[in-house]
Amino acid sequence: MLVPFTRSPLRLDRSPLGLDQVFSDFFAPVADVARRPAVDLEQTDTGLVLHAELPGVREADVDLSVHDDLLVLRAVRTTESTTEPEVAPVDAGADTDGVTESAGEPAPRRMLLEERSTAVYERRLRLPKAIDAGAVRAELRQGVLRVELPYAAHATPRKISVSAAN
Repeated sequence: MLVPFTRSPLRLDRSPLGLDQVFSDFFAPVADVARRPAVDLEQTDTGLVLHAELPGVREADVDLSVHDDLLVLRAVRTTESTTEPEVAPVDAGADTDGVTESAGEPAPRRMLLEERSTAVYERRLRLPKAIDAGAVRAELRQGVLRVELPYAAHATPRKISVSAAN
């Protein structure tokens, strides 16, 4: 059943069906969902090299592990305020509506626009060969994680010599 409705010229931002809320919720940034970082995986003669984009992530917030042939990458980017809260001046004659502030107490932050959010990155990759987990090296530089994954000794092909039988 369709429900007829009229639009008020003063309230264009609200619909009686609540569609404005549906669309704003749908397009709102989601911090709880893990994002898949873009990766490149290169195969060399001695192992694999992974590059993963992790913008804004610090080294301490990266968790990297290898379990058999599974590489697990997890990282968290948190936003931090670059400015300290302002100290509100106390005016003894001002009407505070029953709210008192002591001198030097930080005033609440007043965000005008906040689009940056905490992001969780997670990626699981099946590796084509066994990796020597003890020799894995990783470094984070300018938002790109570089991971060197050397093959395990038993996974590296080797030449087997054949001798003649007597």
